[in-house]
This record gives sequence, structure tokens and C-alpha cells, in this order.
Amino acid sequence: MRQGLTPEEEAILQKICNKHHINTEHLRILLSIEKEYANKNTARGTACQKELLKHIELWAR
Repeated sequence: MRQGLTPEEEAILQKICNKHHINTEHLRILLSIEKEYANKNTARGTACQKELLKHIELWAR
């Protein structure tokens, strides 16, 4: 499995984050978590959502 983003993907991510005033590293972490759970069965979807929410709540403080 390919790790990281291509230069084009990185530029798109940066553009979106800048437009919406989002920390690029935060979004990169959320994408990484989602990708980690993507190939697992749907029963783990709840675990993925919980992990995503944990990070979002931490950053929203």
C-alpha cells in the first residue's frame, strides 16, 4: 500500500485546508485513521468513528 500523498494530492490538501482554515496536519491524521480502517470489516466502523471523534474533540479544545 502506498504511504503518504503525491505532490498533487498534497497541493490539493493544502488548498482545501487554507480555504476552510483547517490545520493541514489535523486533516492528514484524520485521513490516515480513515485509511487504516478502510480495509477492515464494517464492524470496525464504530471504532473508526470513535477514534476520529477523539482527535476532533482534542483539537476543538
